[in-house]
Amino acid sequence: DPGSLISKFSNEKIGSDKEADRDYCKLVNVLANAYTKAGKLDSAMYCYNYSLKNLTKIKYPTVFSLPDKSLLYAENTILEALDAKAGTFQLLYQQKPNLQYLTTAIQCYTLSFEVEKKLMQYFSYDESKLLMLNESRQRSQKAIALCYQLYNITKDNQWAQKAFDFAEKNKAFVLLESVKRNLAANAALQNDTLYQKVQSLQLQLAYTERSLAEASGDSAKQKIQQTKTKLESDLLFANTALGRQSIAYKTVMEKEDSISAASVSEDMLNEHTGLIEFFNADSVTYAFVLNKKQPIQFIRYHANLSLAIDSMLYFFRSASAIGNQPLAYQEAAYDLYQILQFDQLDKGWQNLIIIPDGKLSFLPFDALITNTAFTINLQQANYFVNQCNTLYGYSAAILLKQLHNDRSAG
Repeated sequence: DPGSLISKFSNEKIGSDKEADRDYCKLVNVLANAYTKAGKLDSAMYCYNYSLKNLTKIKYPTVFSLPDKSLLYAENTILEALDAKAGTFQLLYQQKPNLQYLTTAIQCYTLSFEVEKKLMQYFSYDESKLLMLNESRQRSQKAIALCYQLYNITKDNQWAQKAFDFAEKNKAFVLLESVKRNLAANAALQNDTLYQKVQSLQLQLAYTERSLAEASGDSAKQKIQQTKTKLESDLLFANTALGRQSIAYKTVMEKEDSISAASVSEDMLNEHTGLIEFFNADSVTYAFVLNKKQPIQFIRYHANLSLAIDSMLYFFRSASAIGNQPLAYQEAAYDLYQILQFDQLDKGWQNLIIIPDGKLSFLPFDALITNTAFTINLQQANYFVNQCNTLYGYSAAILLKQLHNDRSAG
Protein backbone atom coordinates (compact mmCIF):
# COMPACT_ATOMS: atom_id res chain seq x y z
CA ASP A 1 0.00 0.00 0.00
CA PRO A 2 1.81 3.19 -1.19
CA GLY A 3 -0.11 5.29 1.33
CA SER A 4 1.16 3.19 4.24
CA LEU A 5 4.75 3.32 2.98
CA ILE A 6 4.57 7.11 2.65
CA SER A 7 3.16 7.41 6.15
CA LYS A 8 5.82 5.10 7.62
CA PHE A 9 8.64 6.97 5.93
CA SER A 10 7.22 10.27 7.15
CA ASN A 11 6.84 9.17 10.76
CA GLU A 12 10.28 7.58 11.02
CA LYS A 13 12.39 10.07 9.08
CA ILE A 14 10.85 13.44 8.38
CA GLY A 15 9.97 14.12 11.99
CA SER A 16 13.43 13.24 13.32
CA ASP A 17 16.24 15.64 14.15
CA LYS A 18 18.72 13.81 11.94
CA GLU A 19 20.88 16.03 9.74
CA ALA A 20 19.95 15.04 6.21
CA ASP A 21 22.64 14.60 3.61
CA ARG A 22 22.28 14.97 -0.14
CA ASP A 23 21.06 11.44 -0.83
CA TYR A 24 18.61 11.56 2.05
CA CYS A 25 17.15 14.84 0.76
CA LYS A 26 16.69 13.21 -2.63
CA LEU A 27 14.53 10.59 -0.95
CA VAL A 28 12.60 13.35 0.80
CA ASN A 29 11.95 14.97 -2.57
CA VAL A 30 10.63 11.66 -3.89
CA LEU A 31 8.33 11.44 -0.89
CA ALA A 32 7.16 15.00 -1.54
CA ASN A 33 6.34 14.12 -5.14
CA ALA A 34 4.25 11.21 -3.91
CA TYR A 35 2.38 13.53 -1.54
CA THR A 36 1.74 15.93 -4.43
CA LYS A 37 0.29 13.16 -6.60
CA ALA A 38 -1.90 12.12 -3.68
CA GLY A 39 -3.19 15.69 -3.38
CA LYS A 40 -1.57 16.22 0.04
CA LEU A 41 0.01 19.53 -0.87
CA ASP A 42 0.74 20.74 2.67
CA SER A 43 2.70 17.56 3.36
CA ALA A 44 4.53 17.92 0.05
CA MET A 45 5.48 21.50 0.88
CA TYR A 46 6.75 20.40 4.29
CA CYS A 47 9.05 17.88 2.61
CA TYR A 48 10.43 20.39 0.07
CA ASN A 49 11.13 22.81 2.92
CA TYR A 50 12.85 20.01 4.79
CA SER A 51 15.20 19.41 1.85
CA LEU A 52 15.95 23.10 1.38
CA LYS A 53 16.47 23.58 5.13
CA ASN A 54 19.09 20.87 5.30
CA LEU A 55 20.81 21.71 2.02
CA THR A 56 20.85 25.52 2.33
CA LYS A 57 20.43 26.01 6.09
CA ILE A 58 17.14 27.93 6.08
CA LYS A 59 16.21 28.72 9.69
CA TYR A 60 12.70 27.94 10.91
CA PRO A 61 11.18 27.45 7.45
CA THR A 62 7.55 28.33 6.77
CA VAL A 63 5.56 27.51 3.64
CA PHE A 64 6.88 30.68 1.97
CA SER A 65 10.49 30.35 3.12
CA LEU A 66 13.18 30.25 0.45
CA PRO A 67 16.98 30.12 0.66
CA ASP A 68 19.02 33.25 0.22
CA LYS A 69 20.77 33.51 -3.14
CA SER A 70 24.13 33.54 -1.36
CA LEU A 71 23.43 30.08 0.11
CA LEU A 72 22.92 28.38 -3.25
CA TYR A 73 25.50 26.11 -4.86
CA ALA A 74 25.77 23.58 -7.69
CA GLU A 75 23.44 20.85 -6.43
CA ASN A 76 20.73 19.07 -8.41
CA THR A 77 18.72 18.25 -5.30
CA ILE A 78 18.27 21.96 -4.54
CA LEU A 79 17.12 22.51 -8.13
CA GLU A 80 14.61 19.65 -7.85
CA ALA A 81 13.17 21.00 -4.59
CA LEU A 82 12.85 24.58 -5.89
CA ASP A 83 11.18 23.54 -9.16
CA ALA A 84 8.80 21.18 -7.40
CA LYS A 85 7.99 23.76 -4.75
CA ALA A 86 7.08 26.23 -7.51
CA GLY A 87 4.71 23.68 -9.03
CA THR A 88 3.15 22.95 -5.65
CA PHE A 89 2.50 26.65 -5.06
CA GLN A 90 0.60 26.75 -8.35
CA LEU A 91 -1.52 23.78 -7.27
CA LEU A 92 -2.21 25.47 -3.93
CA TYR A 93 -3.36 28.56 -5.81
CA GLN A 94 -5.94 26.44 -7.62
CA GLN A 95 -7.35 25.41 -4.24
CA LYS A 96 -7.13 28.88 -2.69
CA PRO A 97 -6.48 31.95 -4.91
CA ASN A 98 -3.77 33.55 -2.78
CA LEU A 99 -1.47 35.62 -5.01
CA GLN A 100 1.44 35.02 -2.65
CA TYR A 101 1.46 31.41 -3.83
CA LEU A 102 2.12 32.54 -7.40
CA THR A 103 4.61 35.28 -6.56
CA THR A 104 6.61 32.88 -4.38
CA ALA A 105 6.56 30.32 -7.21
CA ILE A 106 8.24 32.96 -9.40
CA GLN A 107 10.89 33.43 -6.70
CA CYS A 108 11.45 29.65 -6.74
CA TYR A 109 12.09 29.70 -10.48
CA THR A 110 14.42 32.68 -10.13
CA LEU A 111 16.51 30.77 -7.59
CA SER A 112 16.39 27.64 -9.77
CA PHE A 113 18.07 29.55 -12.57
CA GLU A 114 20.82 30.60 -10.16
CA VAL A 115 21.47 26.96 -9.24
CA GLU A 116 21.27 25.95 -12.90
CA LYS A 117 23.91 28.52 -13.82
CA LYS A 118 26.26 27.12 -11.18
CA LEU A 119 25.66 23.56 -12.37
CA MET A 120 26.41 24.51 -15.97
CA GLN A 121 29.72 25.98 -14.85
CA TYR A 122 30.81 23.01 -12.79
CA PHE A 123 29.40 19.97 -14.60
CA SER A 124 32.20 17.80 -15.95
CA TYR A 125 30.05 15.78 -18.33
CA ASP A 126 28.60 17.35 -21.45
CA GLU A 127 25.70 14.89 -21.48
CA SER A 128 24.57 16.51 -18.23
CA LYS A 129 24.83 19.97 -19.77
CA LEU A 130 22.86 18.88 -22.81
CA LEU A 131 20.08 17.54 -20.59
CA MET A 132 20.12 20.73 -18.55
CA LEU A 133 19.67 22.88 -21.67
CA ASN A 134 16.40 21.08 -22.35
CA GLU A 135 15.34 21.38 -18.69
CA SER A 136 16.19 25.08 -18.82
CA ARG A 137 13.86 25.61 -21.77
CA GLN A 138 11.04 23.79 -19.99
CA ARG A 139 11.61 25.82 -16.82
CA SER A 140 11.57 29.06 -18.82
CA GLN A 141 8.24 28.09 -20.39
CA LYS A 142 6.66 27.43 -17.00
CA ALA A 143 8.04 30.61 -15.48
CA ILE A 144 6.94 32.82 -18.40
CA ALA A 145 3.45 31.26 -18.42
CA LEU A 146 3.18 31.99 -14.70
CA CYS A 147 4.33 35.58 -15.26
CA TYR A 148 1.66 35.97 -17.92
CA GLN A 149 -0.96 34.70 -15.49
CA LEU A 150 0.14 37.24 -12.88
CA TYR A 151 0.34 39.97 -15.52
CA ASN A 152 -3.30 39.37 -16.46
CA ILE A 153 -4.50 39.15 -12.87
CA THR A 154 -2.67 42.17 -11.46
CA LYS A 155 -2.09 44.34 -14.55
CA ASP A 156 1.31 44.97 -12.94
CA ASN A 157 4.06 45.56 -15.48
CA GLN A 158 6.71 44.00 -13.26
CA TRP A 159 5.55 40.55 -14.41
CA ALA A 160 6.13 41.44 -18.06
CA GLN A 161 9.64 42.58 -17.15
CA LYS A 162 10.22 39.38 -15.16
CA ALA A 163 9.04 37.22 -18.06
CA PHE A 164 11.43 39.06 -20.38
CA ASP A 165 14.23 38.27 -17.94
CA PHE A 166 13.33 34.55 -17.95
CA ALA A 167 13.28 34.50 -21.77
CA GLU A 168 16.71 36.10 -21.91
CA LYS A 169 18.16 33.74 -19.31
CA ASN A 170 17.19 30.79 -21.48
CA LYS A 171 18.61 32.27 -24.67
CA ALA A 172 21.83 33.18 -22.87
CA PHE A 173 22.61 29.52 -22.24
CA VAL A 174 22.59 28.73 -25.93
CA LEU A 175 23.51 31.96 -27.68
CA LEU A 176 25.49 34.25 -25.39
CA GLU A 177 28.28 31.67 -25.29
CA SER A 178 28.93 32.39 -28.96
CA VAL A 179 29.64 36.07 -28.34
CA LYS A 180 31.68 35.30 -25.25
CA ARG A 181 33.65 32.74 -27.20
CA ASN A 182 34.63 35.29 -29.81
CA LEU A 183 35.62 37.79 -27.11
CA ALA A 184 37.62 35.18 -25.23
CA ALA A 185 39.54 34.02 -28.28
CA ASN A 186 42.76 35.98 -28.70
CA ALA A 187 44.98 35.89 -31.78
CA ALA A 188 46.70 32.69 -30.64
CA LEU A 189 43.41 30.92 -29.97
CA GLN A 190 42.04 31.89 -33.37
CA ASN A 191 44.52 29.40 -34.86
CA ASP A 192 43.80 26.71 -32.29
CA THR A 193 42.34 23.58 -33.90
CA LEU A 194 39.90 22.97 -31.03
CA TYR A 195 38.60 26.54 -31.24
CA GLN A 196 38.19 26.16 -35.00
CA LYS A 197 36.25 22.94 -34.40
CA VAL A 198 33.88 24.78 -32.05
CA GLN A 199 33.29 27.47 -34.67
CA SER A 200 32.70 24.87 -37.39
CA LEU A 201 30.19 22.95 -35.26
CA GLN A 202 28.30 26.16 -34.52
CA LEU A 203 27.97 26.86 -38.23
CA GLN A 204 26.81 23.31 -38.99
CA LEU A 205 24.25 23.53 -36.19
CA ALA A 206 22.85 26.80 -37.58
CA TYR A 207 22.38 25.23 -41.04
CA THR A 208 20.78 22.14 -39.48
CA GLU A 209 18.29 24.22 -37.50
CA ARG A 210 17.25 26.01 -40.66
CA SER A 211 16.85 22.72 -42.51
CA LEU A 212 14.72 21.37 -39.66
CA ALA A 213 12.40 24.37 -39.84
CA GLU A 214 12.02 24.05 -43.60
CA ALA A 215 11.66 20.25 -43.72
CA SER A 216 8.33 18.64 -44.54
CA GLY A 217 7.32 15.13 -43.52
CA ASP A 218 7.93 13.33 -40.22
CA SER A 219 10.63 11.06 -41.65
CA ALA A 220 12.74 13.94 -42.95
CA LYS A 221 12.31 15.94 -39.75
CA GLN A 222 13.28 12.95 -37.61
CA LYS A 223 16.49 12.42 -39.58
CA ILE A 224 17.47 16.10 -39.36
CA GLN A 225 16.63 16.16 -35.64
CA GLN A 226 19.02 13.24 -35.07
CA THR A 227 21.76 15.18 -36.85
CA LYS A 228 20.96 18.28 -34.79
CA THR A 229 21.12 16.33 -31.51
CA LYS A 230 24.51 14.87 -32.47
CA LEU A 231 25.87 18.32 -33.38
CA GLU A 232 24.66 19.80 -30.10
CA SER A 233 26.39 17.02 -28.19
CA ASP A 234 29.64 17.44 -30.17
CA LEU A 235 29.56 21.20 -29.61
CA LEU A 236 29.22 20.81 -25.85
CA PHE A 237 32.13 18.34 -25.75
CA ALA A 238 34.35 20.66 -27.81
CA ASN A 239 33.43 23.77 -25.84
CA THR A 240 34.10 22.09 -22.49
CA ALA A 241 37.45 20.81 -23.71
CA LEU A 242 38.35 24.31 -24.88
CA GLY A 243 37.46 25.72 -21.46
CA ARG A 244 39.73 23.20 -19.76
CA GLN A 245 42.55 24.01 -22.16
CA SER A 246 42.47 27.80 -21.67
CA ILE A 247 42.02 29.37 -18.22
CA ALA A 248 41.49 32.85 -19.70
CA TYR A 249 38.84 31.50 -22.04
CA LYS A 250 37.07 29.72 -19.18
CA THR A 251 37.12 32.89 -17.04
CA VAL A 252 35.37 34.94 -19.74
CA MET A 253 32.84 32.18 -20.43
CA GLU A 254 31.89 31.94 -16.73
CA LYS A 255 31.49 35.69 -16.22
CA GLU A 256 27.98 36.60 -15.10
CA ASP A 257 25.85 38.70 -17.45
CA SER A 258 22.74 40.53 -16.31
CA ILE A 259 20.08 42.21 -18.41
CA SER A 260 16.71 43.85 -17.89
CA ALA A 261 14.04 45.43 -20.04
CA ALA A 262 14.99 48.79 -18.52
CA SER A 263 18.67 48.43 -19.48
CA VAL A 264 17.72 47.48 -23.04
CA SER A 265 15.41 50.49 -23.41
CA GLU A 266 17.98 52.81 -21.85
CA ASP A 267 21.06 51.68 -23.79
CA MET A 268 19.72 50.42 -27.13
CA LEU A 269 16.51 52.25 -27.97
CA ASN A 270 15.40 55.79 -28.77
CA GLU A 271 12.10 57.41 -29.73
CA HIS A 272 12.54 56.21 -33.32
CA THR A 273 13.58 52.62 -32.51
CA GLY A 274 11.60 49.79 -30.92
CA LEU A 275 12.40 46.16 -30.10
CA ILE A 276 10.27 43.04 -30.17
CA GLU A 277 11.55 39.76 -28.74
CA PHE A 278 9.74 36.45 -29.25
CA PHE A 279 9.80 33.34 -27.07
CA ASN A 280 8.43 30.12 -28.51
CA ALA A 281 7.00 27.61 -26.00
CA ASP A 282 5.68 24.13 -26.82
CA SER A 283 2.12 25.25 -27.51
CA VAL A 284 2.20 29.04 -27.41
CA THR A 285 4.39 31.97 -28.46
CA TYR A 286 5.02 35.14 -26.45
CA ALA A 287 6.38 38.52 -27.46
CA PHE A 288 7.88 41.43 -25.53
CA VAL A 289 7.68 44.89 -27.10
CA LEU A 290 10.10 47.51 -25.75
CA ASN A 291 10.32 51.22 -26.52
CA LYS A 292 11.17 54.53 -24.91
CA LYS A 293 7.62 55.87 -24.71
CA GLN A 294 5.66 53.11 -22.98
CA PRO A 295 6.15 50.27 -20.46
CA ILE A 296 7.06 46.86 -21.85
CA GLN A 297 4.18 45.11 -23.61
CA PHE A 298 3.63 41.39 -22.97
CA ILE A 299 1.77 39.50 -25.71
CA ARG A 300 0.64 35.87 -25.91
CA TYR A 301 -0.40 34.69 -29.38
CA HIS A 302 -3.17 32.27 -30.22
CA ALA A 303 -2.55 28.81 -31.67
CA ASN A 304 -3.23 30.07 -35.21
CA LEU A 305 0.16 31.80 -35.29
CA SER A 306 2.02 28.61 -36.23
CA LEU A 307 -0.27 27.91 -39.19
CA ALA A 308 0.03 31.52 -40.35
CA ILE A 309 3.85 31.28 -40.28
CA ASP A 310 3.73 28.05 -42.31
CA SER A 311 1.39 29.69 -44.83
CA MET A 312 3.81 32.53 -45.43
CA LEU A 313 6.98 30.40 -45.43
CA TYR A 314 5.38 28.23 -48.14
CA PHE A 315 5.96 31.05 -50.61
CA PHE A 316 9.71 31.11 -49.89
CA ARG A 317 10.35 27.43 -50.56
CA SER A 318 10.54 27.87 -54.33
CA ALA A 319 11.74 30.75 -56.48
CA SER A 320 8.49 31.00 -58.42
CA ALA A 321 5.85 30.61 -55.69
CA ILE A 322 5.33 34.33 -55.01
CA GLY A 323 5.36 35.30 -58.67
CA ASN A 324 2.86 32.59 -59.56
CA GLN A 325 0.46 33.52 -56.73
CA PRO A 326 1.05 37.21 -55.88
CA LEU A 327 -2.40 37.81 -54.37
CA ALA A 328 -2.36 34.64 -52.29
CA TYR A 329 1.10 35.58 -51.02
CA GLN A 330 -0.02 39.08 -50.00
CA GLU A 331 -3.06 37.69 -48.23
CA ALA A 332 -0.91 35.23 -46.23
CA ALA A 333 1.66 37.95 -45.41
CA TYR A 334 -1.05 40.39 -44.32
CA ASP A 335 -2.81 37.78 -42.15
CA LEU A 336 0.48 37.10 -40.35
CA TYR A 337 1.13 40.84 -39.99
CA GLN A 338 -2.18 41.17 -38.14
CA ILE A 339 -1.78 38.02 -36.04
CA LEU A 340 1.63 39.26 -34.88
CA GLN A 341 -0.13 42.54 -34.00
CA PHE A 342 2.40 44.51 -36.02
CA ASP A 343 -0.48 46.75 -37.06
CA GLN A 344 -0.46 48.02 -33.44
CA LEU A 345 3.23 48.94 -33.40
CA ASP A 346 4.24 52.59 -33.18
CA LYS A 347 3.99 53.99 -36.72
CA GLY A 348 6.59 56.62 -35.82
CA TRP A 349 9.37 54.04 -35.50
CA GLN A 350 12.00 54.24 -38.18
CA ASN A 351 13.72 51.07 -36.95
CA LEU A 352 12.52 47.84 -35.36
CA ILE A 353 14.93 45.38 -33.73
CA ILE A 354 13.52 41.85 -33.98
CA ILE A 355 14.67 38.97 -31.75
CA PRO A 356 12.97 35.92 -33.30
CA ASP A 357 12.58 32.42 -31.86
CA GLY A 358 11.45 29.05 -33.19
CA LYS A 359 9.85 29.16 -36.65
CA LEU A 360 9.93 32.94 -36.54
CA SER A 361 13.71 32.74 -36.90
CA PHE A 362 13.20 31.87 -40.57
CA LEU A 363 10.56 34.48 -41.32
CA PRO A 364 11.46 37.46 -43.59
CA PHE A 365 9.67 40.12 -41.57
CA ASP A 366 10.51 42.76 -44.20
CA ALA A 367 8.17 40.94 -46.60
CA LEU A 368 5.07 41.16 -44.40
CA ILE A 369 2.20 43.06 -46.02
CA THR A 370 0.77 46.02 -44.09
CA ASN A 371 -2.72 46.51 -45.62
CA THR A 372 -5.33 44.92 -47.88
CA ALA A 373 -4.55 46.96 -51.02
CA PHE A 374 -3.22 43.83 -52.76
CA THR A 375 -1.79 44.17 -56.26
CA ILE A 376 -0.63 41.94 -59.10
CA ASN A 377 2.45 44.14 -59.44
CA LEU A 378 4.65 42.93 -56.57
CA GLN A 379 6.91 45.98 -56.84
CA GLN A 380 3.97 48.09 -55.67
CA ALA A 381 2.98 45.82 -52.77
CA ASN A 382 2.77 47.37 -49.29
CA TYR A 383 5.74 45.65 -47.64
CA PHE A 384 6.58 46.13 -43.99
CA VAL A 385 10.08 47.26 -44.98
CA ASN A 386 8.46 50.40 -46.43
CA GLN A 387 7.09 51.20 -42.98
CA CYS A 388 10.35 50.84 -41.04
CA ASN A 389 13.82 49.30 -41.21
CA THR A 390 14.17 45.88 -39.59
CA LEU A 391 17.27 44.82 -37.68
CA TYR A 392 17.77 41.31 -36.32
CA GLY A 393 19.51 39.78 -33.30
CA TYR A 394 19.79 36.46 -31.48
CA SER A 395 19.03 37.96 -28.06
CA ALA A 396 18.88 41.35 -26.43
CA ALA A 397 21.75 40.38 -24.12
CA ILE A 398 24.01 39.67 -27.10
CA LEU A 399 23.12 42.95 -28.81
CA LEU A 400 23.73 44.85 -25.59
CA LYS A 401 27.08 43.16 -25.04
CA GLN A 402 28.15 43.90 -28.60
CA LEU A 403 27.07 47.53 -28.17
CA HIS A 404 29.11 47.92 -24.98
CA ASN A 405 32.13 46.28 -26.59
CA ASP A 406 31.90 48.59 -29.61
CA ARG A 407 31.75 51.62 -27.30
CA SER A 408 34.73 50.35 -25.32
CA ALA A 409 36.71 49.77 -28.50
CA GLY A 410 35.81 53.24 -29.74
